[in-house]
Amino acid sequence: MTSMPNPDLPFEQQEADTLLAMALWGEARGESVLGIAAVACVILNRMKKRGVGVHQVILARKQFSSFNLDDPNYDKLAFPLRHGPEAWHRCATIAQLALNGFLADPTLGASHYFADSLPKPPYWADPAKGWIQTAKIGAHTFGTAP
Repeated sequence: MTSMPNPDLPFEQQEADTLLAMALWGEARGESVLGIAAVACVILNRMKKRGVGVHQVILARKQFSSFNLDDPNYDKLAFPLRHGPEAWHRCATIAQLALNGFLADPTLGASHYFADSLPKPPYWADPAKGWIQTAKIGAHTFGTAP
């Protein structure tokens, strides 16, 4: 079972399953179970592609916005039960399933995603730069970028 985030520890020292649940909660807690699982699969796909662990993917600079100091979710990550307990339990369960190999990838191998609410897609989500859209799930667009 995924533990709760320890607010006394930096992100780098959180358990891998807890950090993954934090990322899912910060990035996709308003999404359906499928949408949350899709974000988990992006993280897993990056782990596999780069041959690194959860921490290296999630905490890479400017990769997951909820871990950016200026993001409104940043200060909430250590206290998910105060801001969305039902969503935390969903995200924690999906994190466990993901890390134990029990998720099918609804993104078809996506390594990136972006929120459809952005005024325009990120610079890397440009077909001329090699972006290939693989799925649209909930309020996110998924795909591969070079």
